[in-house]
Amino acid sequence: MATEVPFDPHDLPGYAGRLVRLHQRRPEIMRLVTWQRLERSGEEPNPLAVAAVGSQVEAIAEAQKAGELPARFPPGVFLGLVPHIAAGWTAINSEFEAAIDIPDLDERVRHVEDAVRAVLGGPPAAA
Repeated sequence: MATEVPFDPHDLPGYAGRLVRLHQRRPEIMRLVTWQRLERSGEEPNPLAVAAVGSQVEAIAEAQKAGELPARFPPGVFLGLVPHIAAGWTAINSEFEAAIDIPDLDERVRHVEDAVRAVLGGPPAAA
């Protein structure tokens, strides 16, 4: 995911929207992520992944210190919320999907971007 959707702490809504598009284009990524979470075997975390997440947390912390991002949540919490909001559409079950009108990809992206803006404390994008 990091290769196809580079992290941008200065555009977290756009980053989340690009993740939604990636999940649509490459559904196997989220399936593998889900499988990895289910199969946690007590192994040590991948040090490269830990370093990558650490650099993203630090980038958010720097943006917060510079006043570019709100300090409402700690940097790691922001980092946890954004990809989870973006992945929300990948986790719906068939009953939920049958019960609601699932928006098209562009509309899902807009909803996710607006949700991240709300987490950041900003208004939704103009329609």
